[in-house]
Amino acid sequence: MASERERLSVFTEPLSNYFNWNMTHRRDSDVFSSYPYFSLRLKSTSVVANVLPQPLPEVGNKTKLMVAWFNSNCETPVEREKYFREMAQYTQIDTYGACGHLKCDPAKGTHCDKLLGNYKFYITAENSSCADYVTDKFYRALEADLVPIVYGGADYSAYAPAHSYINTADFASPKALAEYLYVLDTNPGLYSKYFDWKKDWEVIRFPTDGWCDLCEKLNRPEEPAKSYEDIGN
Repeated sequence: MASERERLSVFTEPLSNYFNWNMTHRRDSDVFSSYPYFSLRLKSTSVVANVLPQPLPEVGNKTKLMVAWFNSNCETPVEREKYFREMAQYTQIDTYGACGHLKCDPAKGTHCDKLLGNYKFYITAENSSCADYVTDKFYRALEADLVPIVYGGADYSAYAPAHSYINTADFASPKALAEYLYVLDTNPGLYSKYFDWKKDWEVIRFPTDGWCDLCEKLNRPEEPAKSYEDIGN
């Protein structure tokens, strides 16, 4: 039986041509998997769905606070904290957790999810700017009927329909983004457009698509032989 050191060396010093496929959050993986995070899926196109449209959130007549952020990682490689600290000079941002003045315990409990219903926007800033890195905080906002404000290295158009989120990369500065949020806050019709996606899409918790794709590949006899000379690159 291999020792613990020998087993660990496989990952710290990957063996040449040892791995055949990879299965990660990267969309260029042999098998793409968003597990354990969420995903979006087109709703069923059944007759019932066509006859009885899904109701959208009644956002036009609600008075809500502006921006919420759950953040307990106060210093990050991408310096997201600096961006939103500057943005907070121009709009209200309620920060919960170790990095803010507000508390909600437990952080991922149902009480906190209900609390989010008091807001219009939710900051879904990743702590690393990595390709295809989209975590559950993004889907949490969509599921709770908030508009996500994204900050990360992913192409978010590959994960959610257009006009379902606001990307910080589309604005010249934090101030410009804050000014746009004010426009949405004072124009219920424009704000409600950010929920049109709910007519056709739904949030899926713990998607298993990746495992299904892996099973399909394993049972496909015509799948060409492959191995990674260096899995670390």
